[in-house]
Amino acid sequence: MFTFNSKRGSVDEGTISITFHALWPKLELHIPPGVSPPRLHDLRHSFAVATLLRWYREGIDPNCRLMHLSTFLGHVDPTSTSVYLTMN
Repeated sequence: MFTFNSKRGSVDEGTISITFHALWPKLELHIPPGVSPPRLHDLRHSFAVATLLRWYREGIDPNCRLMHLSTFLGHVDPTSTSVYLTMN
């Protein structure tokens, strides 16, 4: 189902998007009127925030591990990842 991109050593973004959009309707989630359906980026955001919260609760300084999370998310620059540290 996934296309492996050997040049980058990763799964092709288009394949992930197609798979996500094919699978989420099968969950039969009730989407209330006026609420947007889930997006693939929402999962990335939830993962990043949950990871940062877990580190914080474990007594790990998230700033010390930001490069790890940045690399895992595929960000070239950790400042792209630091947006998840901002609370609104």
